[in-house]
Amino acid sequence: MLMDKALKDFVVPEIKGRGFFGSYPHFRREKNGRYEFLSFQFSLHGGNFVVEAAYVTRENLPLLFRELPFTKLTHAHTSTRRRIPTGSDIQDGFGYSFEKFINENQFEDLAKLVITQLSQLDIFLS
Repeated sequence: MLMDKALKDFVVPEIKGRGFFGSYPHFRREKNGRYEFLSFQFSLHGGNFVVEAAYVTRENLPLLFRELPFTKLTHAHTSTRRRIPTGSDIQDGFGYSFEKFINENQFEDLAKLVITQLSQLDIFLS
């Protein structure tokens, strides 16, 4: 899929440069005494995705998940989450839309837009 390729080529290196590890679409890092997560979530109907950040401390994990190793945890184990884009940035009601794209440059341009909006995650996770 061209959207996956563009995200892997452009956004994933940026995410890893911010200290996250893992593989597309789920990334994690341990920072400031907490676990931080970043993931790409695609609409079941196709053509749209969001980027979601989340964090939790080991003590704030639900009891059921406290014994899991960090590498097995995801954003789904947390209650503190934020999606980008947010507010007026959201296209078509579900994050970033690419359903009408017809050439590779459009997918790459959208991936580059995601990079510019990662600063929203930095603010949320700081």
